[in-house]
Amino acid sequence: KTNDNYIVFVGDMQVDGQYDGIYTAFNTADGVFKSPPGTIVSSISSRLYGVNRSSDYNVLISGLADNGTGYIAKTNQAGGVSWETTTNQAATLYDILEDSMGNVVAVGYSGADAFMVKLDQSGNILASKTFDGSGGNDRFYGIAESDSGEYIMVGFTEDSNGDKNGWMVTTDPDGNL
Repeated sequence: KTNDNYIVFVGDMQVDGQYDGIYTAFNTADGVFKSPPGTIVSSISSRLYGVNRSSDYNVLISGLADNGTGYIAKTNQAGGVSWETTTNQAATLYDILEDSMGNVVAVGYSGADAFMVKLDQSGNILASKTFDGSGGNDRFYGIAESDSGEYIMVGFTEDSNGDKNGWMVTTDPDGNL
């Protein structure tokens, strides 16, 4: 739920054998849908997982693009795309935020490693980074920004025995440990 009484949902639905990312925004103050339920966000988005509000009351979305790369977009509240982009590598992005400097940061995984990507306010990729935990599959499912501007990413790391353990990684704004 956003500060302006909207609840935003993202997900996917199968259309003609292909998954398309969908978006719905509902105003809790007046009970009116801002966008029709199941609005297709874009022809390149496949599965959408992360949603957050930007400082200008627009919506940030992350997920998976049709070509297997990470998908990041900024839309207005009705679901109209302001900008969208994909990562340069295969990735699935589960969470997204706008940091205190106005940059967009999304997290998830790429291959067996946890992954973060940072973009400017126009959707241009500034940096991307993978994080290898214990040698198995690693994932980030959430991200927050500390009061001092550090990124705090949470998820799990898997060891060589297949055991999964909770994992929290803190970095500077450039993704450095």
